[in-house]
Amino acid sequence: MNYTIITSIALIGCLVLSIVGIHLIPIFATPNNWSSGTDIPTPRSESAYASLGTKIYVIGGTGNTAPGNKKIVEAYDSSSNTWTTSIASLPVALNHPAADSYNGKIYVVGGYLDDRIATNRLFIYDPSQNVWNEGASMPTARAALAAKFINGILYAVGGANSEFKKLSTNEAYDPSTNSWSAKAPMPTARNHLSSAVVDGKLYAIGGRTSGPSGNIKANEAYDPSTNSWSAKAPMPTARGGLASAAINDNIYSFGGEAPTLVFNTNEKYDTSTNTWSTEASLPTARHGLTGVALGSKIYVIGGGLEPTTSKPATGVNEIFQTQAQSPPPEEEDTVPPQITIVSPSNGATITGSPSGVTIDISGTSSDNEGGSQVELVEVQLDNDGLSAATPNSSEDWSQWTASKTITMAGSHTITAKATDNAGNTKSSTVEINVVVPQDETTRTKIYSAAGTNSYSTIATGDSDRAGEILTSSSSLVGKSISEVTVVLKKSGSPSGTISVLVRSGQDDSRALEFGTIVASDLTTSDKSFTLKAVSSYIFKSKDKVLVEWSGTGSSADQVLVKRNGADAFDGTNTYLVGHKGTSYTNSNSRDLAGDWYGPN
Repeated sequence: MNYTIITSIALIGCLVLSIVGIHLIPIFATPNNWSSGTDIPTPRSESAYASLGTKIYVIGGTGNTAPGNKKIVEAYDSSSNTWTTSIASLPVALNHPAADSYNGKIYVVGGYLDDRIATNRLFIYDPSQNVWNEGASMPTARAALAAKFINGILYAVGGANSEFKKLSTNEAYDPSTNSWSAKAPMPTARNHLSSAVVDGKLYAIGGRTSGPSGNIKANEAYDPSTNSWSAKAPMPTARGGLASAAINDNIYSFGGEAPTLVFNTNEKYDTSTNTWSTEASLPTARHGLTGVALGSKIYVIGGGLEPTTSKPATGVNEIFQTQAQSPPPEEEDTVPPQITIVSPSNGATITGSPSGVTIDISGTSSDNEGGSQVELVEVQLDNDGLSAATPNSSEDWSQWTASKTITMAGSHTITAKATDNAGNTKSSTVEINVVVPQDETTRTKIYSAAGTNSYSTIATGDSDRAGEILTSSSSLVGKSISEVTVVLKKSGSPSGTISVLVRSGQDDSRALEFGTIVASDLTTSDKSFTLKAVSSYIFKSKDKVLVEWSGTGSSADQVLVKRNGADAFDGTNTYLVGHKGTSYTNSNSRDLAGDWYGPN
């Protein structure tokens, strides 16, 4: 009698030794299996979701606590298995929206507002600023739709309107023009469908043509290059409210609901053979769930636990390892990419107009041979925060461009940062000098104080603001201001950004911002800085013109604001003011040095 003994031993990550008789055969394999990640802090279903780098963003949806419709956005970092909850909320609460990411930003479209009113609004999240902006509205208001980017265009397909009519609509958004256009409609009108992109085609999978009893198996592929749809092998299990994600040529479809049950089904569609197969079941059956592929894993997060209702929602985070057989593990990419700012050149002097100048920035980036390739280039002017540049073409960062507007003369720093798909980063900087000529014919001097060898100190543990306050009888009340010159110097090594602005005398809010100064540009001698706002402001009683700086944490690092030792302009109608903690301190025998201008 012959016996064959087969034993599998996991060795060093992926190495498996199969013992067949006396033969040892090395196989590099990872079995299909499930593991658990950290649960989402706010359990939800019917959310939008998208990924940027190693992070998965779960956006809006329906939760277990009032109000049911959510604005909340939370991000899961797959590299650290942690969640971030300090992300700016959606401008409005939404459930059943759709989302995808492109060029470092997340685009969220459609969904239901409160009372099941479908919306056509498009919201765009910029993680570098942690802010939401609004794009052009989608022509057709709808929810429970699917949306995916292909070659820089967002395609929004299917969904249902406020009357719950199922739609075949296919509309395309171009971020470069902020405009929508109609495309070939989907053959099968449906909502609660899932979608994935493989080889430049959008696959619309499952969904329903009525309520949960109207689940369908439809699998249809849209090719933007021909603006046409084609029918593909139907999904084995008819499901709506499912999630799909693609890895290489394969699309995995998870969960869903029927009138009396919630599915734990996991089925794989091989686009290269147009065939389906069954995979390891989802540990927690659910619908209205999130499914995002990162690397060889799919993260399936949240969802509803009961059929025909979004509650109760779960926060479970289950991770599916899809790589049935993989090559030997590759060496981790730890080499940073390369990035160069080509224009403007370091040390360049750029002359603008009295209103400022727009700096056109361009450069190149690349990754090491065999590296994970550049994923994103971001650009920053001084300390205004990083924002995404524009690639040469979709996902091609070998050449990139950006632009920044400068209204303040003097030295400025441009920083470009490249990030590869492994998370490695590299930055490049250039220093430029900007000349902004003064147009004396378009401004009127309304204040002038030469200053003496006297200074107000801004530093940690001291004042954080210094400037001039207007009394109710000041001759400046009712006059317009648009430009200021201040005189500063330093002690120690101040860093960060200094702001020059007008604060309202009524509520201390920012009424007008003239601009910012890089603290490291200060010297130990007096230096004048002229800053011009993009608009003008009419002075009111108790308004304040201020120089503000938050300090470094060391009292030795100081910004010194030049002042007069005695009244120099209109007596006690304006006088020096300082701010420490939560209150202002007046000094009615001094004035802020510098000049103020208003438009003619």
